[in-house]
Amino acid sequence: MSLIKTLNRKRGNILAQLKKLSSKPLDNLSEFELRVILDSLHDIKEKFEDIKQAYFEIDNDDEFKDIEPILNKIDEDIQDFQVSGKLLLYKCTEVNKFKDNNSSEHVNNVRLPEIPLPQLDGQFSNWSSFKNQFHNLIQNNPKLSDTQKLFYLNVSLKGAAKQVQSPNDTYDYLLKALTLRYENTKLIVNSHIQNIINYKPLLKENPAELRLLIDTLQRNICSLEALKFERTRLDDTLRSFWKIEALPEKTLVDDELKYCIEHFDATHTRDSNGRYIVQMPIIKDKVQLGSSKDIAVKILNSTSIRLNRSQGVTKLYNDFLD
Repeated sequence: MSLIKTLNRKRGNILAQLKKLSSKPLDNLSEFELRVILDSLHDIKEKFEDIKQAYFEIDNDDEFKDIEPILNKIDEDIQDFQVSGKLLLYKCTEVNKFKDNNSSEHVNNVRLPEIPLPQLDGQFSNWSSFKNQFHNLIQNNPKLSDTQKLFYLNVSLKGAAKQVQSPNDTYDYLLKALTLRYENTKLIVNSHIQNIINYKPLLKENPAELRLLIDTLQRNICSLEALKFERTRLDDTLRSFWKIEALPEKTLVDDELKYCIEHFDATHTRDSNGRYIVQMPIIKDKVQLGSSKDIAVKILNSTSIRLNRSQGVTKLYNDFLD
């Protein structure tokens, strides 16, 4: 499948999601429902930006010329929908704020920035951070019902973590399933260690890449220390990983492979000009030759006759030998 067809399918999926999201009138929605829709719209917009960037990288100007108006139209629809949703959310927030001020005149309400939901993408190394943030924001929030908590938990799952979901999940059941899946200290420790070992080496001196390397090491080491994984034990574990991945100093060679290596060393050389030379096998006992000599003579005579008949073939043959 060509790249343009793949992008068209992804674009169609974005349009379907946008149509489904905008099918419900926004006027009658609560503040909570508006925030949920705007969060979903934000995810759709990020996916669309990635698809749009991929379209911009297409070299064929004729193909992109037909697609560009469609992309602009989708972009405008997303922006219009986002503006409408934020405007209604602002009105709804102002109404709720007015009610709160009337009910508690002596309480100073400070409007803080929204805290984004934590994300769990299926990486064991992210479980501890996700669990702590989700419990503080959602689990321990007395104003949220189990239905709302289940919705937020489903929205927080990405990638491999989504496979734990099922249509009949309750909040407690899904949270327990995630805990059983990811509350595995051994796998979490191994994940952090792999993050350290598999970090790509720096190809050149670069302050930004060096800073990223240091941050990655410190983040994983701090996570291991939070799991009460001692520094000396970490050193021993890293050393064991390196020993496992290192090549053995001595390679076991069976008799057949040993014979092949010795035969190659004895019959293959290079001259002073770098030409590759292969020594023809010589059999001293004529009885062992069988009919191979007669066949070789016939092939030699046939080749000689062909070369004598055609100067072009002779030239190609000489050029090949030279």
